[in-house]
Amino acid sequence: MSRAAVVFAGGDPSRHEDLGGLPADALVIAADSGAVHAVALGWPVHVLVGDLDSVPAALVEQLAAGGTEVVRHPRAKDHTDLALALALAVEAGASRVTVVGGHGGRLDHLLANVLLLGSDELAAVDVDARMGPSRLTVVRRERELWGAPGDRKSTRLNSSHIT
Repeated sequence: MSRAAVVFAGGDPSRHEDLGGLPADALVIAADSGAVHAVALGWPVHVLVGDLDSVPAALVEQLAAGGTEVVRHPRAKDHTDLALALALAVEAGASRVTVVGGHGGRLDHLLANVLLLGSDELAAVDVDARMGPSRLTVVRRERELWGAPGDRKSTRLNSSHIT
């Protein structure tokens, strides 16, 4: 049986209507300010990870008091908060990970997040993202994609070229 994880990232908040079909029984990990988005959307946060410089201290305390595991890292670190959250999902045995958010704000952050999703560190898991109304699916070997007639599909990105 596969274990699913949903990772809430920072950036622009997502909307309820963009999150249909996510597994309600997933392990929910919030990367720093992703906790704000998760709570606003009514999702439980099982683990909060990052340097916690973008999440209100009162929310951190509220989540910790409610049983959320808080994994705090120093601000000077080698990995982004999202990378730390994804590593936790893999360590927890997730075979499917869906990232919610990570879009909006700064272009350099968006590009870094998209490239992170296709990194070798995540090669053993199926990775998807819900970035606003857009969906991103990382295809390494074979994946089944769903859509409706007229839906747009994106281009392909890998480490050697963009087509």
